[in-house]
Amino acid sequence: MKNLNDEEFYALGEMLFSNRCMQKEKQDKILEYSKEDVESYLNYGKRMAQFAVSQPEKIAIVDEQERITYKQLRERCMVLAAYFQSEGINKGDKVALQMENSGMFIIITLALFEIGAIPIMLLPAHQKREIEGVVKKAEPKVIITDRGSNEYQKMIQGIIDDSISVQKWYITEQLRNIQLENSMKLEAAEEIRQDDLVMLLLSGGTTGIPKLIPRTQGDYIYNNEALARGLQLNQDDIFLAVLPLAHNFPLGAPGIMGTLLVGGTVVVSKYPTPLEIFSLIEEEKVTYVSMVPTILNMCLQYRSFDDSDDLSSQKFIMVGGAVLPTELSRKVDDLFSCKLIQIYGTAEGLCCVNSLKDSWETRCTVQGKPCSPFDELKIIDEKGNEVAEGELVTKGPYTIKEYYRLEDKENQYFTEDGYYRTGDKVRIDEQGNVVVLGRAKEQINRVGEKIMPSEVGRKGEIAVESLEMTRLQCAYQLSKEAETELCGISCQVYLEFDTKNLDYERLNEAWHALYLRHEILRGRSYELGYIDFVGEEEFVPIEIRDISGSEREIFNIRQELCEREWSLEENMAKMLVIKDAS
Repeated sequence: MKNLNDEEFYALGEMLFSNRCMQKEKQDKILEYSKEDVESYLNYGKRMAQFAVSQPEKIAIVDEQERITYKQLRERCMVLAAYFQSEGINKGDKVALQMENSGMFIIITLALFEIGAIPIMLLPAHQKREIEGVVKKAEPKVIITDRGSNEYQKMIQGIIDDSISVQKWYITEQLRNIQLENSMKLEAAEEIRQDDLVMLLLSGGTTGIPKLIPRTQGDYIYNNEALARGLQLNQDDIFLAVLPLAHNFPLGAPGIMGTLLVGGTVVVSKYPTPLEIFSLIEEEKVTYVSMVPTILNMCLQYRSFDDSDDLSSQKFIMVGGAVLPTELSRKVDDLFSCKLIQIYGTAEGLCCVNSLKDSWETRCTVQGKPCSPFDELKIIDEKGNEVAEGELVTKGPYTIKEYYRLEDKENQYFTEDGYYRTGDKVRIDEQGNVVVLGRAKEQINRVGEKIMPSEVGRKGEIAVESLEMTRLQCAYQLSKEAETELCGISCQVYLEFDTKNLDYERLNEAWHALYLRHEILRGRSYELGYIDFVGEEEFVPIEIRDISGSEREIFNIRQELCEREWSLEENMAKMLVIKDAS
């Protein structure tokens, strides 16, 4: 398979834009490429097969358990694809994935691509309500998860029992053993075409139920590769994935898929802590990593007092997912000795990114230009008139035209002339760079989810499931239901004591007595306004961590406790004691 040069890739974008946005076939040939060649190029399986032959011993994936070459990756994907096929999973069947970061996530995803099955990318943070909503709407045939706790397994089993579509449930470790211990052969499968659905990404929803974003083989590969080409990625690049892999940013912007499509290496981090991130950058000679501003801020703080890790392999750090404050962006190049690259985009399509050739000032202050010359951007006001500053709407060769199974609400997310409404307020500078200013007035940003005001409902017509509360409201309601003296707001409290000869047994007894006395410490709140209080038998003893004088570990624990957002459903009080033997 011949790689496309820049002229051919331009023609590919033109073809995809014409097919998607103009409802007609632009051309059957891309310069010297036939239609069959284009189908092969826009196919993950065939692209990975090419690297399994051209660079079989090159490392493709690294995680905490193993290092996988391109040859091994291909073999294991094919075995797992054959197993799925033998289990009755075929083209068009949907498979819900909820997994922690691991190499197996990538192997399972590519195996499903191979047979045309459609992974639904649930995030690890999704709780019962979100999972139930996705299962009901998407009707997956299969669910794949990590083993998880007994409580988690009961939750998944309950969802399966209530579903009319789910027939099988696989645990990640079972699938790992199958693809390591078998040599099954994939039977002739139905042809996978570039316009076939390849996955369902998830976006924010109105009642905590995410919207389903349909991406195709062709549009997602083009999106991955357009970003990879713009950032000059090649087979020598090593990408560190620290964010949840099911999220579009680490998965395909350019992320995992963009790196694999150029023959590079993907290193998977299980925990997004500065200690792990910097250690992996040094050990694996990482050339780029993707972060959100909160993780970047943690890394900047850590780096400011401990710069012992060798980060010289890095070319750039990509930051996106939220607006990056300028005071942080200006610190990156100096502290990390590499270039900051800002990216702005949506799982629905459009991606704008800085260029490596941009000036330092540009990279610090704007979010870049569209990755494809065929991306069309407009800025409109509330009446749909084009303005200099307002809501960004877009369409292009890889941006969706509709959500999956959301026909009755499409007009809220798309303009009459087919542009996707991002809900973001922007302006475009004289050089054509997008500058994100915040959220557009007609949308509400609820914990990162995009919600149209019309979705909240009209007075007297609001369904119970639409009566959501914010985390702050839940905390207030919880303290009110427990009849606390001040009817205050319960919160996460982090206290630090420096003491020696602590009697842990007596402390635990005192903590237990406090837990029994104050019901508020046993409260759980749900975003629909439902409150309950766990029984006294569910007391959680004090957790003790022995860190033996490691300043770096102390820093990471502090960051974890200060930055973590606890799940509302797990909002019972907990106590942690850090034991430092030194």
